[in-house]
Amino acid sequence: MTTTEIFTAPRATALARARAAEEGATPAPLADLVSTTDITDFEIEVLGELVARAVHAEGIECEPDLVDIDVPDLLEIPADVVTALVELSVHDADPAESADVADIAARWAAAEDMELEPALTPALVRQIVDLAVLAHGRGDGLYLWTSL
Repeated sequence: MTTTEIFTAPRATALARARAAEEGATPAPLADLVSTTDITDFEIEVLGELVARAVHAEGIECEPDLVDIDVPDLLEIPADVVTALVELSVHDADPAESADVADIAARWAAAEDMELEPALTPALVRQIVDLAVLAHGRGDGLYLWTSL
């Protein structure tokens, strides 16, 4: 089973956290973290594409980027995806807008090759959106760390 953490932090903190985990140490706790299972960079990329389409930002790079070659399990969600997630939060708050978190969650769960639990995806998307809003506001990165 894959364990994934999605979190917001400064780059140095994200790297220190990932290095500690790789060395078998317990990483310092983070308040702004979502821990989940069975989600990888592929699922995050698909979510990014769905969000980008919903907020009319098609064509942005959605594939998470390797942060450091020596820390292969730590990826950064692209800044354009973070911005799209923030935009989704604005759309979601406006009943006149057509894009909302529940719709994105349903599309994500139904997307090809996704093995997500449809009942759990709305809360997960909301948590990821909330982390993106925090990261954007602080000027931090939004990171994905995966342990197999």
